[in-house]
Amino acid sequence: MTTEAPLLTVENLTVMIGGAAVVDHVSFAVGRSQVVAIVGESGCGKSMTAFALMDLLPTAARRTGGAIELDGMPLHGLDEAGMRKLRGKEMSIIFQEPVAALDPLMTVGDQLVEAIRAHQDLDKAQALYRARALLETVGITDAGLRLKQYPFELSGGMCQRVMIAGALGSEPRLLIADEPTTALDVTIQAQILELIKQRRAEIGASVILITHDMGVVADMADRVLVMYAGRIVEEADAFDLFGRPRHPYTEALLRSVPRLDDQPGTRLPVIEGAVPRPGSHVGGCRFASRCPLVIDQCRAEEPGLLPVDGGRRRSACWRHEEVGA
Repeated sequence: MTTEAPLLTVENLTVMIGGAAVVDHVSFAVGRSQVVAIVGESGCGKSMTAFALMDLLPTAARRTGGAIELDGMPLHGLDEAGMRKLRGKEMSIIFQEPVAALDPLMTVGDQLVEAIRAHQDLDKAQALYRARALLETVGITDAGLRLKQYPFELSGGMCQRVMIAGALGSEPRLLIADEPTTALDVTIQAQILELIKQRRAEIGASVILITHDMGVVADMADRVLVMYAGRIVEEADAFDLFGRPRHPYTEALLRSVPRLDDQPGTRLPVIEGAVPRPGSHVGGCRFASRCPLVIDQCRAEEPGLLPVDGGRRRSACWRHEEVGA
């Protein structure tokens, strides 16, 4: 029996800002029609990883190493023209701040029509019809009116739906959702996550979901990558990860999630300290200063991703057998 090749493979991806690595030798794969969640606190490198995959890094950042392949096609050697052909058609991104990502000087309709015509052989009228259908698909009422409006005339939730409509317009095989529900109320959040599920089911798209919300991960993800200080520190199927974490950082993230069976007034555990600044790491495990299980070996030697549970998962912790017990 042969195993189907993953849609996306990433090997040793490294992104630098100045002399500091904000993404440090990150490797992972995304299967076909699979949802892979990347989780961690702010400043861990999640969004930079996404921007590097799309070749949309900010001016100060640069990719200095690593290989990226989409369905066997190398992306790391493509120029801007080559990447532009893939963005939107083969891979799309939903940005964390939809209002900032949308052009305030163009109507919603003009922006969607421009994106649609960039990858589909449609005239303007046909593209406008397609844009209206997309807005209706993501649950926007009065789609004809919304097409004529500017982003500042829409709510944050509606702008997020516009972003989803634009990202899904060409039915990409890979969708990257960077904190797609940040600052939205729980009702809109649930609707947006359901939209992503529906599109995955309908077109068989793979999804990279970037979030710090472990509840969203439990609802959406097949596999989870836990990032800390620019590196992946744990990788596991979602069921295994929630059943028993194998890295102290993952365990701390899970403990900080509110539970329905908590008594009123119960204080949530917090992770003391902060994520180290890029470039400040001098050796040993990057989580050592915040870890309750730290020993001398942790401070002296940084572990790589070690196979756990018969190789089903990986953990960058010398004491992974004791975590979650």
